[in-house]
This record gives sequence, structure tokens and C-alpha cells, in this order.
Amino acid sequence: MRLSLGLRVLFLVTLVNTAVFGAGLTFLAGGIASEREEQSGRFGELLLYTLQATINPEGELKVASILEWPWWGEFSDAILVDRQLGRVGAGELVARGVHLNPVGAAHRKANFDHASVMGSIAASMEAEARVDAAQGVAIPIYDPSGSVWGGCWFQLPAGASTGELGMGLLPWFLGSTLLLTLVTFWVLRRNVLQPVEDLAAASARLSGGDLEVRLETPPHTDEIGDLVRGFNEMAGEVARARAHLEDVAADERRKARTAEEAAMTQRRLAAMGELAAGIAHEINNPLGGMRNAVEALERGELPEERRERYLELVDSGLSRIQGIVGKLLRFTPRETLSEQVFSFVEAARDAVALVEHRASAQGVELVLDLGSVEAGRVRGDQSEIGQAALNLLQNALDAHEESAEGAAPKVEVSLRSEGEELILSVRDNGPGVEPERLGRLTDLFHTSKEVGRGTGLGLPLALHVASAHGGRLLLSSPPSEGFHAELCLPKAKEES
Repeated sequence: MRLSLGLRVLFLVTLVNTAVFGAGLTFLAGGIASEREEQSGRFGELLLYTLQATINPEGELKVASILEWPWWGEFSDAILVDRQLGRVGAGELVARGVHLNPVGAAHRKANFDHASVMGSIAASMEAEARVDAAQGVAIPIYDPSGSVWGGCWFQLPAGASTGELGMGLLPWFLGSTLLLTLVTFWVLRRNVLQPVEDLAAASARLSGGDLEVRLETPPHTDEIGDLVRGFNEMAGEVARARAHLEDVAADERRKARTAEEAAMTQRRLAAMGELAAGIAHEINNPLGGMRNAVEALERGELPEERRERYLELVDSGLSRIQGIVGKLLRFTPRETLSEQVFSFVEAARDAVALVEHRASAQGVELVLDLGSVEAGRVRGDQSEIGQAALNLLQNALDAHEESAEGAAPKVEVSLRSEGEELILSVRDNGPGVEPERLGRLTDLFHTSKEVGRGTGLGLPLALHVASAHGGRLLLSSPPSEGFHAELCLPKAKEES
């Protein structure tokens, strides 16, 4: 159970006041006992002096002088005897000679212990010393010659005991403790506890995100006031720091968007360069033959059979160039995605056709297995999906550029059907990817290529296209088995 600071302070103040009163009561009781001891000694000396003065040289006591002594009123009881003590049989001591009760015996209680008193008097005469007994004091009495004449037991009025004193002071203690506790607690509450509670509540609001919280500054200039002013200054600093961080974060986001746009542009330019090189090679091949055929036709000296052959060559070359341009148009980005059902095999073949020239130049063997699902169709934008497939192929060829001498470079491309999905698989036998890097391959701008050669956007864009079409991109790199990428797309509804 957690107690509030106010309750703990209240308990502490009450405990301190109780301890102070208890210590004061103990000290007062000790002082009273000491005072009674001193008072008993003084009256004993006075009584001894008086009694000794009333004994003549013959050992006779002047009883009248003793009884007229004015200080007997200060005693509650007294017994005076001489040395002539005897026992009744083998029991109680009794006085055989002088036996006086100067204060009187009528006030004594029925349980007055007379035998104990007589025993204490006999003991004091024998020891010639003071003996405390029966709630009183026994002292020896000397005659003028210095011999023990007899003894006297006296008792002073009983004062208040410690318990009685405590009970008498209890109402005053309770009143003073309650008053002191309330006044102390009120002062602490106003000057310490309430400001601390307000500070704790404000700190909780500040930690919860309320940066506008402020405390009312107290008029006094003590430590609590300094603490409140320090909190207000700290809250202001936190608010200013947060505003500055938000400005910095917004600026960094703008820079990141600018860098991303620049990287996308670089990636597009790099892809355009690779495509242009492949397209130029594909178009130049038929153009060379067509040009030779046209030159021969222009001379007009060809036989009819050869003339028809050259015309067929020109028509075939133009058809091939038209097919290449058609494939290129299918990769042209559009302002909006074109939702249509198309053959996944056709998109994959178009992507393979655009990298055949590069693969041949690198000496990479392309192994195709696209015929098992000729009728497989997907729904979406053919240019986007074709671009994703092209990115996977280019990534595989890039891996062979970085690989060292070893097995003959090869890229295997296959298309298969599994359940409700068509899966395009691109597998290379390059160096592969370390396990710790595998999970970061789809992070924007993450690349292992040299500066200027890679943007780190190929696989992220492929992942984006797969997600936009309700599919998946699976990447793996088993040890010593190269790199494996799978583009998984849902079949068109009529295929499901």
C-alpha cells in the first residue's frame, strides 16, 4: 500500500510529538523521584538534629519538646522508639521503653505493616545507617555522647506517581499534540506538500506529452519556489526542443523525398540505357540485312526469284522491328495502372527478350522453362509486372558481374502454378547473399554495388509491384546455391 506524502508527514509529526511528550514525562518522573529523595534526606537530617537535642545527658527524652516540634505537619506518619526492643515470643519486635507516634496513629490504614517498620528501625540502629522500608525511611538516633539511643521511622506525604502524573497530563498532551500536529501539517501542506503534489501532477502531464503545462510561480523565493521556476523553464526547453526536432524531421523528410526522387530518376535512366543497348542490338541485326536487300533492289538487276526473296527479307525485318517496338511499348509506364487480364508467360518472355543481348555479352546462359503454364493469366498492369520481372532478371545478371571465376554463369527462368498463384522463378548461380543482408534487400537504396552502378531500387520496386497486385516477392539464398527470387501473383478470377 502506497501512502501519500501528506499522510506520511502527518504520521511523522504525530510520532515526533508523542516521542517528545514521552521523553518529557519520563524526565519529569525522574526529577520528581530525585526531588523526593533529596527532600527525605533534608527532613531526616532536621529530624535527627531535633531529636538529638531533646535527649539529656542521662539519656532521657524530652517528650513534650518532641511533640511540640512544629515540623511534624510535614510528615504523614512517624514512630519513635529507644533501644529497648524485644520480641513477643519468637515473632514481632515490640518497644519495651519509649514508643511515640508524634503524628498520631488514627490515620493509619488497617493493613499498616507495623512489624516491617519495627524491623527497619532495628536494622538502622544496628547498622547505624539509613534504611528505606515500608514506603518510609528509618534512621538511628544518637544521644549527646554519640551512642545510639534509639531509632525513628518517618514517612513523607506521597506525591503523584508516574502513572497518575501521566493520566493527569494526558488531556493536555492530547490537546497540545493535536494542535501542534494540525498547525505543523497546515504549514507543511501549504508551503511544501501542495507545491510538491502540483509538481508531480505537472510532471506526469509533461511525460504524457502535454508540453504546454506550467505551474503558477509562488511569490516566495525559497527552494520550493526555485523548484517550480526550474520546472517551468525545463518544460519550456522541452517544448522548444520538440518544435526544433519537428522542424529538423520535416526538413530531413523533404531531403529524403528529394533523394528518393533523384535515385528513381537515376534508376530509370540506368534502365533506359540498358534497354536502349538491347533494343539497338535487336534492331540493328535486321536493319543490316534490310539495307543490303534494299541496295540490291535499287540496282534492278536481280532475277525475279531473288527479288522476291529480298522483298520477303525486308518484310520479315520490318515485322521483327515492329515486334520489338511492341514489346517496348508494353514496358512504357502509364499514368494509371491498366487493369486487364493478360498472359503472365507473355510478360515474362518480353522481359527475357530485353535482357538476352546483355546476357549474351556477359556470357551468361539463360535457361527458360515457360511452356508448362501457357494459359496462365493474371490481372493487373502488364507493363508494371513486366518491369518487376525485368528487375529480377537484371538483378541476376548483376550478380554474375560481381562473381569470381568459377562455374559457368547461368540464370534459370521458370513459371509454375501452385494453388491460386502463378510463380515466376529467377535463379542464378552467382555468389549469393549473406544471411544478415537478406532481410534488407527490399529496403530502399540498400545496395552492395559500387557508387554509380546501383541505386538499391530494383528489388524494392519489384516488391511494390507484387504488393500492389495482391502478390508476394520471396527472396532466398541457400549456401553455395546462388540467389533465388520468386514473383508470386494471384491468378485471374476466371483462372481460379
